[in-house]
Amino acid sequence: MPELYLARFEGPPPDVKMKDGAVTIHYPRRLLGLGGLQRAAEVTLNVAIPWQIVIQGGASDVTAELGGLDLVSLEVKGGLSSIRLELPMPSGVVPIRISGGASEIVVRRPAGVAARAHLKGWVSTFVFDNQTFSDMGNNVWLQSSDFEPTAPYYDIEVASSASMVTITSG
Repeated sequence: MPELYLARFEGPPPDVKMKDGAVTIHYPRRLLGLGGLQRAAEVTLNVAIPWQIVIQGGASDVTAELGGLDLVSLEVKGGLSSIRLELPMPSGVVPIRISGGASEIVVRRPAGVAARAHLKGWVSTFVFDNQTFSDMGNNVWLQSSDFEPTAPYYDIEVASSASMVTITSG
């Protein structure tokens, strides 16, 4: 794809800007009392470019299918109902930072890719690979059984409160 990105929007369109190789998609905040306006975006990114992705602000449901991308980093800020991240094969250590409250956070990495997780918030249920923990909070570190700090891996930090956090491979 020769373009930096392709996008399709449903509902009121966002403000889209491109400057110095950065693409910003901004939806204005809804005013109370205007409810009911559904908005959706589908964005396809050029796989030939390394990407630093930041998702910011209150969104209902975010699904990011990032397979095939050269992902350098990913940061999610602000409250969400649910976020689902399907990560690509990493080419090095890739930081993933999630902050702000969420009901459900799901992070899936490719099979055979190690991860280190740092939980800085509070979670009702935390699933890391094949382990399930209840009522976990503040400053918990876990790493996958095949973790090797010199090999490519995902360094995942969850600094938010959530009902359910799942970090898995496959």
